[in-house]
Amino acid sequence: MKTFLLSWLLCGSLLAGNSSALAQFTESRLPFYYHVHGGLFFPSRENFRESYKTGSDIIWGFGVAFPITDDYLYLVTDIAWFASEAPIDAPADSSLKIRERFIHLGLLNKVFFSKREAVRFQGGASYSTVSESSFGPLGGSQERALPKRFGYFGGVGLEHILGTGGLSIYSDILYEYRRSLDRGFSGDFGGIRLEVGVTVNFN
Repeated sequence: MKTFLLSWLLCGSLLAGNSSALAQFTESRLPFYYHVHGGLFFPSRENFRESYKTGSDIIWGFGVAFPITDDYLYLVTDIAWFASEAPIDAPADSSLKIRERFIHLGLLNKVFFSKREAVRFQGGASYSTVSESSFGPLGGSQERALPKRFGYFGGVGLEHILGTGGLSIYSDILYEYRRSLDRGFSGDFGGIRLEVGVTVNFN
């Protein structure tokens, strides 16, 4: 994970340092931007609420968007993490934890209805990992994981441009689809993401 994050940040730094060169590969004069976001993930998995004593938990992530046209069509890439943990009633001092990671590659289109406000439409492929672990004083630690697999995502949101246009804030509602038919660890591991975020433009 550390190696992946360092590589991702290095690529982002190189792109930031060569934004003029990057512009030659697109038809747009718009800047590319970084975005960071956080919110709640509502898993679709059956019995999630009963197992984890909640219907949602925190999800957070970051990404980069590259303009394709001057009509505010972007190629977006993003990575996000979700985790939830809960105690198990028996035996005592036992716990259950689920972790999911989503990597997105898709398209985002902004449709402005005023000078500073836009509706955001996005969708694309989602590459996800899922693991669930349990810990108890008798059985120790046990973990099961699903193979890395592609699904899809889609959603809509609102964006407001701040100040001179270098920053904006947004909110999105996204649907993640990720289903497993693996024996012993099957079900729907997608869900609904409700998020708020900030974008930072780089000219």
